[in-house]
Amino acid sequence: EDADVLVLNTCAVREKAERDRRERDVLYRQEMERLEKVDLTTVFDQTVWKEGESCATILTKHKRVRDEGCEMGHCVGGYANRVIHGDYIVAAIKSENGDRSTVGFYTDNEDGCLRVSFNQHYGRYNERVKNPEHLKLAQTVLQSLQQMNLTKEKYDEAKTR
Repeated sequence: EDADVLVLNTCAVREKAERDRRERDVLYRQEMERLEKVDLTTVFDQTVWKEGESCATILTKHKRVRDEGCEMGHCVGGYANRVIHGDYIVAAIKSENGDRSTVGFYTDNEDGCLRVSFNQHYGRYNERVKNPEHLKLAQTVLQSLQQMNLTKEKYDEAKTR
């Protein structure tokens, strides 16, 4: 009789764990669908910069940040949620000759205003960036971001559109 109760309790625990897992999966899918719809373009005064044969673009969509990580073979895709919430900024830099690099910037929230600072700049598979246009563009983008009036409020507005 005790063994039957134990089996019933074990089954109930497993069923509850499975229901909880399915519920978490649904919530996760709903959150991912919501994040996929967010476009942060309106947060920035400028999203594209050019230098010679190269162009830097701020990645303003969740999927685009994830894709950048896959295409470049490095971890930037894992920053997608932080980008959407205004905790990180990613720029993809591409040259006509096929050179690519990705630059990341921290944002620090100071009473609603975001202070931007350099974090990292890597080529494919975390290679060191050697292209001088890419290096210059990373500095140009940083300086431009630091001069923009970036706020948490702008991010919040973009997320509710």
